[in-house]
Amino acid sequence: MIRTAIFCLSPSSLALLMLCTAMPAQAATFTVFDAPGATQTTPVSIDASGRVTGSWSADHSTAHGFVRSADGTITSFDPDGSAVTVPVGIDGRGRVWGSYTAAADRSLSYGFVRNAAGNISTFDIGHLGQTDATGFSTQAGATGYYYDNHAHVRGFVKPLHGKARSFVIPGAYYTLGYAINNSGAIAGQFVDDDFNVHAFLRAPDGSFTFFDPPHSVETGALAINDAGTIAGEYVDAASVSHGYVRDAEGAFTAFDPNGSVETTPLAINAAGTIVGTYATSDGVVHGFLRKADGTIKRLDEPDAKSSTRPAGINDKGMVTGDFTDANGLMHGFIWTK
Repeated sequence: MIRTAIFCLSPSSLALLMLCTAMPAQAATFTVFDAPGATQTTPVSIDASGRVTGSWSADHSTAHGFVRSADGTITSFDPDGSAVTVPVGIDGRGRVWGSYTAAADRSLSYGFVRNAAGNISTFDIGHLGQTDATGFSTQAGATGYYYDNHAHVRGFVKPLHGKARSFVIPGAYYTLGYAINNSGAIAGQFVDDDFNVHAFLRAPDGSFTFFDPPHSVETGALAINDAGTIAGEYVDAASVSHGYVRDAEGAFTAFDPNGSVETTPLAINAAGTIVGTYATSDGVVHGFLRKADGTIKRLDEPDAKSSTRPAGINDKGMVTGDFTDANGLMHGFIWTK
């Protein structure tokens, strides 16, 4: 599903796509790990050194952030007053960006950044406790969305130092930033005045480009690399969802792993390699890795029962994510070639 707290898009498969054959990953290693005491460990991002961040939980009401160092040491953290801590990424300096839900009032959410020394600062773009960070980059900071005092949803960019800048697409009901690259280009999703859902690219100068792949009735842009290549998901007229790549010149390539009924790209690295998930008709969720040349490999952890979810990839091609075992427990993994 497209990653938004406001809209959910439907499942997937279609003709007029470039269908690629899913193949088991060869000569690769899965390293499985869990945060201490966790029944659910859900990594989301991996930096160039192999540090991983994500969330872990031991119950159904709270969640904590963690950083796993390259040597396997896991450090848990939470901003003060957090009930649910949700990191969205870690950069090469060990800084973690994310959001958290307040324990005192679960309707309130705030952004945070944690430095490598463990110090955490928080931010609230609209000053209403309605801020969600969804993407980050080392140089440009974080992006996401927030509610203003008119209950409108606006996007934002928050640099590490200095004031946040908000943005809204004229006439849009909702503007949601999802991913940001080091130049400050932001990819995301908006809802127009006819309640149609489209993708956008916001350039560093603040100008917008709106786009939809062919045959799309709903589009989300979920990841962007420094070359300006965007990966995302769209839904066709049959309510089937597919993956796509949009290059910096605006050309689209749609794709689905073989057997997919729902394809969701989640991350892209500098080489244009994309990782994400796809569902098959038996209800199993598989991981995939798609190279820039269009070849797709299935990326399933060997002990996975119902799902494998690759969520982050670094520029070395190391992948992190989670899988669910036969007992319904979620574990983290790092995949290396």
